[in-house]
Amino acid sequence: MKNSISFLFPVTAAVAVLSCIASCSPIAYTMRLDLKTPSKSGIELGGKSVAVVYNDNGNSFDSLFIASVSEGFAEQLEKEYFSDRRAIGIFKTDGEADYVSKDSLVNILVDTGSDVVFYYDSPVFDEMTLTSPSKLANPSSSDSSYVSALTIPFSVKLYVYDSMDKADEMREFSGSSTCISYAYSDGEELESVLKDRAKISVFEPGKAVGKKSAYQFLPVWKDSSITIIYYDGMDANPWINALLAATDYRWKDALDIWMELAGTKNLQKRSCAQYNIAVACYMLGQKELASEWLDRSDADFPLSVSSNLRKLL
Repeated sequence: MKNSISFLFPVTAAVAVLSCIASCSPIAYTMRLDLKTPSKSGIELGGKSVAVVYNDNGNSFDSLFIASVSEGFAEQLEKEYFSDRRAIGIFKTDGEADYVSKDSLVNILVDTGSDVVFYYDSPVFDEMTLTSPSKLANPSSSDSSYVSALTIPFSVKLYVYDSMDKADEMREFSGSSTCISYAYSDGEELESVLKDRAKISVFEPGKAVGKKSAYQFLPVWKDSSITIIYYDGMDANPWINALLAATDYRWKDALDIWMELAGTKNLQKRSCAQYNIAVACYMLGQKELASEWLDRSDADFPLSVSSNLRKLL
């Protein structure tokens, strides 16, 4: 699975001589960065299109609740993976059909044109309890001067299919919790009326449930660093220019320069350029290619920093 990289901190430099201190010696430049690692669920959504689907079983409250959960779930994923842009389609299925299978999710995935599909099955509710009306200190009106809280225990199952995952399998997640919805009144209405009113107001509490359930699919950030090698002294301009491009996050520009530098017959300099190419490939999400270039670097002239990069690969 490919890791992606994002930078949240200003670049800091730590200069260390890799060999003896002398003119035209290779020098290490260490960049501080945040490393984005896969979510706790193990599912990576970066760069993929996503659809969220829920089962509409025909029960108005069940459908309203799971629709609100789906909405909150999609919003949280959009905030993390799509810069808060509305990019995840939300769909519903007919409750009379059984969609809990890999083949069914594949069909849904094809219909929605997405890379990954999340499918919420119908929720299961335990007994709901309603508190007695409590008088508000500053009610907006006499009709809404009391409030009752409806506690809604529930359990729900979420199924995921990622068409880009080599495992090619449907994954299942489940959870149970409670949410609370409120009903406002004049303090004289029947409990059954207040329960129905609270159920109708479940959309916002349901969205909060959905946002919370999305956390396990968000990436985990870890403090990390990456080392770039450059030369000073005579004929050092290309090395410096590549370093400046890298610290400006212009990895493709830096890569072009390092590719030219890798053509030298000097084994040490060629190894350093190949190592830097491996770094650039890694930062661009091309881990397999990065590993190949690191192998070339190790074969030409082993570098002490190579092992740290290999751990990331």
